[in-house]
Amino acid sequence: MRTSVALIIIIIIFNNLTTAQVIVTNNIFKNRQFVGVQSNPYYTKHKSTCQIITLRYGIEAYKNIYVGPEVSGFFYKDKEGNTGSEINAGLYAKFIFLNSMKIKVLLEPGINYKYGKYQIYHYENPDISRKKLDWYGSAGIMVNLYREKISLDLMVKYSHDNLFLRSRRVVPTYKLNFHF
Repeated sequence: MRTSVALIIIIIIFNNLTTAQVIVTNNIFKNRQFVGVQSNPYYTKHKSTCQIITLRYGIEAYKNIYVGPEVSGFFYKDKEGNTGSEINAGLYAKFIFLNSMKIKVLLEPGINYKYGKYQIYHYENPDISRKKLDWYGSAGIMVNLYREKISLDLMVKYSHDNLFLRSRRVVPTYKLNFHF
């Protein structure tokens, strides 16, 4: 009798463990993922072209909520010889609304750590270096381009940083995402 009870308990525990593992595995691999490339072309105060490039990865943490890391950077040199470069690494969250529509509404907050070096010759001390924790917020739309495998995000980005894009607080941005 004891052997039968022990055998039944082992079967129940083994069955629960394997069922739980299948559920966890299904949840992990059902999550949608994407890799994205973001670009912010703009002109600095001195009319020099500067291109900010961002690489990002996202995974669906919950229905219509994506989270992930991002790395961005830029380099510029203007006609007067001023130069600057910046590297940012951070985390973001992407909230998608109206998911059943072809055009979706997006809201995206993010935090990042900035490291920048600048040489601005009309300042008294031309060599500037800064390291700081920063944040931003974006809102916009997402358009599916190809069978929900490729999407384009058209957004407006807000940052409180004074050196952000020619001292503007709000700038347009676009992101191309590849979903898998």
